[in-house]
Amino acid sequence: KTLFAVLFLTQLLLIITLSALFVYYATQIGENIQAVVEPLKDFSTTMTPEDAAAMLGNSPELYSAYAVLQRNAMMLALFSFIAYIFIGGINWSISDMIVNNNKFSFRYLIMFGISVLLFGAVLLILGSVFLRIISYIADVQLSTLILSIIVMLITYFAFISFSLIPKYDLKHIKQWLKQTFKLGFKKFGAIFPGYIFMMMVIVLFAILVYLFLYAHMLLLVLSIILFVKAMNWGRVYFMVVVNRIIEK
Repeated sequence: KTLFAVLFLTQLLLIITLSALFVYYATQIGENIQAVVEPLKDFSTTMTPEDAAAMLGNSPELYSAYAVLQRNAMMLALFSFIAYIFIGGINWSISDMIVNNNKFSFRYLIMFGISVLLFGAVLLILGSVFLRIISYIADVQLSTLILSIIVMLITYFAFISFSLIPKYDLKHIKQWLKQTFKLGFKKFGAIFPGYIFMMMVIVLFAILVYLFLYAHMLLLVLSIILFVKAMNWGRVYFMVVVNRIIEK
């Protein structure tokens, strides 16, 4: 019971931290976008790309606003990664303590951070490539579907790597990552349904929070509590699924 209470509090802390970061930087990014878009309203629809480039080249204010926009976006991503590595790492470590009866270990946090950075880098690279080719896809729904599939697959393998951390040490990082992809591909039919079930439960309770966002305060608080509990139980459930697959 104590571990579940700590798990609840740390998960709530993670949600509050990420939400605060998003609200703070989203406001600034919105202002930056406005500063970048506003001067472009003066561009003529008949202006050639060469004329537009020349006008932009003579507008240091516009480039300065764009640089600030990039910096704020990078800061949002950086601080979100840091928050997830530390607080999220503690969440997964406590889940490991519940599922595997292990003791808290800084080794888990270090390997968790390595995994987050690795899969986060893959997500950023694939995301940037996708944003470059998205202009060739006229169907917005198709673009959203493809992006959602990319994110789901990356988080699927990342969650498997988190679940396998207790079975490896820092000297066997290569074997740990190799086993992550091996297990993810070979046992896809057994593990992926568990992953989907976990995500569906979390999304369901997230929708519940959204529906009660402007409702009675008591209903909102209860929905948030259920949402946090759903995330915690979903994480524990996924680790149990991976453990059972390994033991077979």
